[in-house]
Amino acid sequence: IAAVVADDLERADRAWRGIDTAFAHQREDGGFEAVVRPTGSSAAEGAAAVETAYFFLQEYGRAILVIRQSPHEAHFHARIAALEPSLRKACAFIAAGESTILPKSRKAVNRVFIAAKAFGTCGRVLGDESLVATSRRLVQEALLQRDADGVFLEHGGRDSSYNAVSILFGEVLGL
Repeated sequence: IAAVVADDLERADRAWRGIDTAFAHQREDGGFEAVVRPTGSSAAEGAAAVETAYFFLQEYGRAILVIRQSPHEAHFHARIAALEPSLRKACAFIAAGESTILPKSRKAVNRVFIAAKAFGTCGRVLGDESLVATSRRLVQEALLQRDADGVFLEHGGRDSSYNAVSILFGEVLGL
């Protein structure tokens, strides 16, 4: 995103390799390969796999929207089109796992916004209103996780960095 905005196509092309690499690790079910964490837990199954996918998709979707509004859309057009089937598969994967998002992340509201951002931005990229509707539902749930002063709570308490992330991603979705 930064390279496209800075009009640095050489850097943007280098950055695109990360997108290709991520999709090269997409599983048949639409999720992404994951390794065992240092804690011994795995992000390869269940809610953790859904979270792994939406963490990547939330920024990929945003990047594509920025590229499409930039003077460089034609430069990336074929690459974006080539990945559309993979994006659809990844979105189907997170949509199938939507029921795991709130139970896993309701107390970490920034993650609810991250999931909403994945559904919303990718929904716009794909022209899929059902994904956008899921994003709106998640935002509504996230907005309920504030205290009387409007601060987003993180595990029942105030944390300025998580609150700022929640506000920032809410703003991205608003835009």
